[in-house]
Amino acid sequence: DGDAKHSPFTSALVKYLPQPGLDLRRAFGYVRDDVLKVTRYRQEPFIYGSLGGDDVPLVPAPKVVAPAVPIVDPTTAARDDYELTSQINVIPAWDSFLKKYPSGFYSDLARAQRDKLIAAREAAAEQARLAAEGQKAQAADEARLAAEKKAAEEARLAAEKKAAEAARAKAVQPRTETTKADTGAKLAAALAGDGSLGQQATGLQQRPASSCSGGPPQPVSILPDAARALSLPEECALKPKERFRECQNCPEMVVVPAGAFLMGSSRDDIDNDLAAVNEAPQHKVMVKQTIAVGRFEITRDQYAAFVNSSGYRGSGRCVTFEENVPRERENRSFLAPGYAQAGDHPAVCVSWTDAQAYVEWLSKTTGRTYRLPSEAEHEYVARAGGTARYGFTDDPNDLCRFANGADQSARTAGLPPNAPYMACSDGFPFTAPAGSFAANAFGLHDLIGNVWEWTADCYAEDYSFAGPDSAPRDESGCAARTVRGGDWFSTASALRPAVRAKASPDAHNDDIGFRVVRILAH
Repeated sequence: DGDAKHSPFTSALVKYLPQPGLDLRRAFGYVRDDVLKVTRYRQEPFIYGSLGGDDVPLVPAPKVVAPAVPIVDPTTAARDDYELTSQINVIPAWDSFLKKYPSGFYSDLARAQRDKLIAAREAAAEQARLAAEGQKAQAADEARLAAEKKAAEEARLAAEKKAAEAARAKAVQPRTETTKADTGAKLAAALAGDGSLGQQATGLQQRPASSCSGGPPQPVSILPDAARALSLPEECALKPKERFRECQNCPEMVVVPAGAFLMGSSRDDIDNDLAAVNEAPQHKVMVKQTIAVGRFEITRDQYAAFVNSSGYRGSGRCVTFEENVPRERENRSFLAPGYAQAGDHPAVCVSWTDAQAYVEWLSKTTGRTYRLPSEAEHEYVARAGGTARYGFTDDPNDLCRFANGADQSARTAGLPPNAPYMACSDGFPFTAPAGSFAANAFGLHDLIGNVWEWTADCYAEDYSFAGPDSAPRDESGCAARTVRGGDWFSTASALRPAVRAKASPDAHNDDIGFRVVRILAH
């Protein structure tokens, strides 16, 4: 039975039966094998009985505990991925990040970084486009100037040739004596006519360069797209509502007649909260001379032509309304005002100082006098001979047909939900392209809404010391300039010809632009 303490059978049982999870039948099989081996096949245990199909271990197998899965903090993961994406910093990488993390703190940061890259890309593309257009316009202006210079030289040579031929012809004519009777007859004819003794006696028609005196103007055909400076006869022949443009990228100008109007708002309107106290006292103002006024606000393309031609540089900062927060931001300008614009939208993020630089450049470019409108001129052309409270209408619910203001399209574009939006919709959450709304009776667009417009005036708290003419009120060291007309985020109360506001001359805002006035000969 073996040499050990136990029999071979018992030794095998002690070895296998206590093994955890070992099936009893398998254990007996191992016991048989060991007994056969130890006894050199002299003993062979047999199993008598029946067991089912399930394993029957005498000692249960220990439970297998799955290893603990480490818990990953989603904020930590988002932060790590944000830092990695920041190192890559391309738009597709931010798109992938936002697809993985559509919301949350780091998603907002990622979306801002992506928008910044897109804005930079669009600004660079727009800058390149405007630079190309500026070069094209400059080449066209140079060609025009060369052609004008050539034409002037040819005219001078032709005049000299004609004068020489006349002198030669006179030299071969017989001399005649001028009698006192002839002289007396000429004097009598002159005095019997219009009294222009000097002109009758000399046979010359003289006209001062800046005056339209000397008889009725002759009819002249002027096309709005002629893109050249007006001659004096053309200027003197202009009639109200006629249009002209004096260089390729110059603003289109509309002739506005002289006239009188009641400036400001009545005491009744102010007492009924329909107007502001700075619009009083209401007083009569005379616009004494015909002027030409920009048909539209100065557009981005027109302002870019000035920047490209002159090399003028703005501040690079602008108060913009982004993420429902109005504040001054870096890297903002008329090319990047914080919302989408095209070249035919009004230029914004332009200060009063910038606008002055523009009109000086425009005057130098055309050789004609351009300037900002006075406050009185702006209200005069905004009213256009009418008396309606909102320019085109007395009904504030009808404003969206005529002006771009704070409407339902602005509300649905993500602007502050608690603002007093008008119930109508004009279709433009921010600025609208020039001429999107109907012209007024003078043929001018967007004097109400779209963007506030700089005027030449130094801001005064009311009209207590206003004069009866349309000249701008100015003073040295002026701390605030008057803006007029309301903007794309103005409610009905600010979309009126009489409304006034103020801003620092160096203020750059995403809702302030300007238009120009051209002084005409008279």
